[in-house]
Parts: sequence; structure tokens; C-alpha cells
Amino acid sequence: MKNSPDNGHETVAASLKKRILIVEDQFIEAHDLQLILEKANYEVIGIARSVEQALEQIEIEKPDLVFLDIMLKGSRNGIELAHILKEKYIGFIFISANSSKTVLDKAKTTHPYGFIVKPFRDQDVLTTLEIAFYRQQYSLESQLMQQFQLQAAITEIINSNLKKEEALLAFAKVAQTFIPFDYLETGFVTSTHYDNIGIVRRNLEQYQIINLQKLSQIAVLSEKEINETYRKSKVDKKPIIYSEETLINNLQEAPIKALIAHNFGIKSYLVFPLSIASIQSYHFTFYSRNLTVYSQEHLRLLESLETLFHQFIAKIYSKEDLNLPIKKTEVKSTISPVKPQEDFEGIIGNSSQMSTVF
Repeated sequence: MKNSPDNGHETVAASLKKRILIVEDQFIEAHDLQLILEKANYEVIGIARSVEQALEQIEIEKPDLVFLDIMLKGSRNGIELAHILKEKYIGFIFISANSSKTVLDKAKTTHPYGFIVKPFRDQDVLTTLEIAFYRQQYSLESQLMQQFQLQAAITEIINSNLKKEEALLAFAKVAQTFIPFDYLETGFVTSTHYDNIGIVRRNLEQYQIINLQKLSQIAVLSEKEINETYRKSKVDKKPIIYSEETLINNLQEAPIKALIAHNFGIKSYLVFPLSIASIQSYHFTFYSRNLTVYSQEHLRLLESLETLFHQFIAKIYSKEDLNLPIKKTEVKSTISPVKPQEDFEGIIGNSSQMSTVF
């Protein structure tokens, strides 16, 4: 009976062990790493020798962190697996030998929690692991804080009396802190003409609205030519990030983005479309002069606030309707009058476009 409490404590301690998955195709390095970790009271849940084996192991038991060799044998390498791990909110530390600068630069874009270089020492592994768990905890808290801060700031804009362009400028200044950009493009997708509003960031505090007329002057193209360029462009229907090869391909498929990229020195962009009432689409496109600025964390932050963005769009476009002349031409519409939902009380708008938003 006296041994029971001790056994109970051992069971609890074992259940609190951090679980580590090792993805390494070299037998000696993998088992050396396993011994180091188990000696330090970590639980190694498995050793995977390929991306496929690693994904199978993760489906069985989700690890707290992964040690991941950059160069794995087979058609898929550690960098490809790193992107998948980020989507699953699993932290990872890269194991590296003599990788080229190009490979290391690509590895950095996945934002690992650390690197260890072969051959590794016990203390290097354990110190890197301790820092990684600290960063992982801080990262999750930081993401929640960012979501809360951005939500509060957008809510304040919604509750203000700002008109459309003023509200978009206010939104741009708020969003810049969380999703950096040099040019922000917003607007409803149309099939006939370019009706987006751009916001260029001049410096830390100075932002400027770029409407169709201003874009025409900057690009030295007529408004008709810009409209034609826009009509030829592919429209993204899902959130996506473009950089390097994907950017080059998209610039060919969406010449309106090529026009913006050329005139504002753009090297990457993030597209975030919103479906409005299932029949219309509103896009936010964040453009940057930095090649690797955007990540899945930015997309997740935007997706977490999607409902709030719907309210923001409804509010600022209703403000535009308030400036319409009193005398209105009667237009037949196939859209039935819609009573605004409780969330939209106080929003005024009678146009067909606003009916769609409601």
C-alpha cells in the first residue's frame, strides 16, 4: 500500500512528458537523438524515415514537437513536411548537415523553432528544444492576442461614422501592424470593369488612396485599358499567397496584378476573398515588396475574423448609399427586399449591391 502513491506520481509524471517525433532517414543520427531525448525525460513517439511515414505517425498520435531533417531521401523533403506541420499547428526543429544557402533560405521561410547542425551535442539539442517549447507557447499566446487586438480595432471602425474611403484608410493603418503591406487592394469582384480601391503605404504613417483615375495616371494607361486588363484576369476564389514561381505564373494569368506589381515594385501578395451572400465576392489583396513576408499565420488570422469583415464591408458600403441623391430612378430588380438581420441593425442601404451584402 505504501508504494501506491509513488506509483501514481510516476504515472502522472509520465503522462506530462513532452512527446517528440523524429523525422530522420539516417539510422545512427536518429537513434543518437532518441537517446539524448529519452535521457532528458522526453518521450520519443516514433522515428519516421520519410514524409509519408511522418504523416502516418502524426495521424496516430500528434506530437508536441518534431525534429525534422531538411534533406530526406525520396521525392518529398523536410521543407515540404514543414509547411504541412505549420498548417497542423505542430512546432518543429530542423536538423541540418551541409545544406546549401538556397536550401537554408527556403527552410527559413517555414519559420522553424530552431536549427541543430550535425553532428550535434547533447547540450545543443536540449537547449534548442527548451527554447523551441518557449517560443511555441509564446507564439500561440501571440496569435490569440493579435486576433483580439485586430478584432477590437476593426469593431471600433465599424462603430464609427467614417465614410468608405476614410474607413478603408483606418482599416489599412490597423491591418498594417498585423499583416504588413506596401499596397492594399480592396473591392467587389465585377465582370465588367475595375472598381477596386487601392491604398499605397508611403511611409510609417502616410497612406494614400489609389482609385481608378489615380491608377490610370500612375500606370500611364487609359481607364478603358485598365478595365480591359482587369476583365482578362483570373479571379481567385480561395485565400492564397503568391511568391516566387507561383507569383510569376499568376502575373501571367492575372495581368491586373502584373500592372500593380510593376508600378509598385511588388514581389509577393496575399489574396483573401470573401463570399458575400454566396453570389458576390469581395477581395482584400495585400501586396509587399518583400519576397517572403506572408505566411499561413496571416491567412489564419484573416479567416478567424471573417464574420467581422462581413460587418465591416456592409457598414462602409452602406455609408456610400447615404450620399445618394434623394430622387431615385426606379429600377426593376430580381432581388427581393431583405429585412436586415439583428447584427445589421442601424445599417442603411437600398441598392441592389447592399441587398446582396445583407
